[in-house]
Amino acid sequence: MNPLYKMIHDDLRELVDNQTYHDGETIPSEEELAAAYGVSRPTVRRAVQMLMDEGVLEKGGRRGVCVRARKIDQRFAVTLRSFDEEIHEHGLIPKTKVILARKTLATVNIANSLGIREGDAAFRLVRLRYANDTPNVLVESLIPYNRYPGIDNVDFSTASLYAFFDDKGNPPMVAKRRLELMQADSSLAALLDVKQGDPLFRFTTTTLDACDRIIEYSIAEYRSDTNAFEFDTRVP
Repeated sequence: MNPLYKMIHDDLRELVDNQTYHDGETIPSEEELAAAYGVSRPTVRRAVQMLMDEGVLEKGGRRGVCVRARKIDQRFAVTLRSFDEEIHEHGLIPKTKVILARKTLATVNIANSLGIREGDAAFRLVRLRYANDTPNVLVESLIPYNRYPGIDNVDFSTASLYAFFDDKGNPPMVAKRRLELMQADSSLAALLDVKQGDPLFRFTTTTLDACDRIIEYSIAEYRSDTNAFEFDTRVP
């Protein structure tokens, strides 16, 4: 017969697995669990500690103990598809907050990034992307305006950038990505709801169309605690 703490452990694990307790949700207190199961608090404490050791639960500061958010296994690094498709695949709800969307004139740096001339029109789009209600990634995109006129009239809080490219008959075909690890500064920490200094994944991407023209240059900063990235490797 399993000891009481193991029975409580298994019961709580099942409640997490079937999402009775959702990611980030605070579980009942040690005292409440002891009363519910009719056991002592040390027995509950041992069961909860086992789940924390397994990475299922974590300390939530003043909130007590909460369900640790499971990482989203992203194929962003090896596929060309939208953030919405990635998040839907994991049974989560994608949301987008547009922080900036405007037409601008290309500086030297923007021109070099997009393969256009200094002073040409460019479109700058900054979006905070969510998985359910959790901020997941901050993305800044630069697009050559003359290849997609009217882009400044699109509501990207609901519209997909890649779907817009498709609709305009000039879809993305190739992406060149560079991955770096960085630390969140105060601004990124506030936007992504992490602590200053926490590690982030930064992807710098140059996206090309069928004619090898640059159609987007982007920098995406992902939370490292909620994301993992898959890579396919083959023998050359």
